Amino acid sequence: MRIPRACMHTELGYVILDDKSKRAYRVLNKNSYDFVSSKAFKAKEDIYWPTIIDIDASIASGGLVGDNKNLKVVEVEYLEHVIYWTEMSFSDVKQSLLFLCEISQYLAKNNVHMISHLWNISLNKGKPFLIDLGDFKKGINLMAIYDTITSTLSEKVTHHIPEGYQPSRWIQNYEYIARKLSEIKKNIGTEIRDGDTLIGSIASTISDIEIKKEYIYWDTYPVQKNMPNTLKELLAYAPKNRPNLCKVLETKKPKTLLDLGCSYGLYSLYASMFGTKAIGLDYSHHMISEANNKATHLGLDCSFGFVDLLNSKHWGLNGAYGSCFERLKSEAVVAPALLHHVHGRGIPLEAIIQEWMSCAEKWIMVEHITDDTTGKTISSEKIIETFKKGGFANITILDSRPTPRKWILGEK
Repeated sequence: MRIPRACMHTELGYVILDDKSKRAYRVLNKNSYDFVSSKAFKAKEDIYWPTIIDIDASIASGGLVGDNKNLKVVEVEYLEHVIYWTEMSFSDVKQSLLFLCEISQYLAKNNVHMISHLWNISLNKGKPFLIDLGDFKKGINLMAIYDTITSTLSEKVTHHIPEGYQPSRWIQNYEYIARKLSEIKKNIGTEIRDGDTLIGSIASTISDIEIKKEYIYWDTYPVQKNMPNTLKELLAYAPKNRPNLCKVLETKKPKTLLDLGCSYGLYSLYASMFGTKAIGLDYSHHMISEANNKATHLGLDCSFGFVDLLNSKHWGLNGAYGSCFERLKSEAVVAPALLHHVHGRGIPLEAIIQEWMSCAEKWIMVEHITDDTTGKTISSEKIIETFKKGGFANITILDSRPTPRKWILGEK
């Protein structure tokens, strides 16, 4: 069992993770415990926040739970894949801010508020999801509500708002939004005296955010862009394009999947139809946003994040939140055509494959195209050698499309 590095102020409560058995526990202060044990909390489980499995959890914690009588332990749903707001599309960041408004409105109706921020929001089934249950407070505190929703809408560079993620970077009409939020803050306590008015005003302003559009060439890739919108059609469509990948996903039915270079999410969505919890990563705001919308529309257990796979970063104070390759470990990893695009860009082939392998608990499947985008040869022998050195010694070669593409499947 372990306490994540992100739990820095343990006197207020913290998380305990048992990664081996896939169990999670939340040590809560009295205010938070009172709320998570309420009917109001129960009514929004798996919608706003994780499910509470055992409200009176008693665990052999190996000393991770102290003797503080003001803290209580509950067992909560273990979250397989956590991505943070800096790994979301701009559209999903906006939706996460609106989600903070929605959840704050719900809490206010139950005479509760929370002291939180965007770092406590991840994605679940393509939608924003509150992952930290330790910051609930009794009563209504208007300034705390304002700060919870708007704390990442500042131009100041901090560990909460890293360089490059200031709102002017992604909000087209940021000056207008900043002015409106400033006016709201000034009116707290005078014209604004209740939670409904405050949250409604903030939500209206956030709804007015105009996102800067950033398109890449592959946003128009027709195979994934034009995928069907129903489960039945999708079940038939995906295997027509990559039959051997889909056959492996259907046969092995991994509990969890990391889909690298996921595009619009076709193969994550397909895998989820067989019970897999999938997370897809790519470097297009448009594709990632659309993939999350598709997951929500189809009701499938997968989400998608925006990550530069050649420059993954450690987030939070002193890297406390870690990188995506530390957090997104899965039973299986697939990389359709990705190596073709990242090869020859300054990182050795072995290092790329090793990073991908670090996420795979049982098997990894990489599509091999003979040349990269610059015309350099990609060595299939070196991929296989790297797989074997990493413990994926059972190698299978499968055909892909168009010829001479191949799939290289490595299994432990």
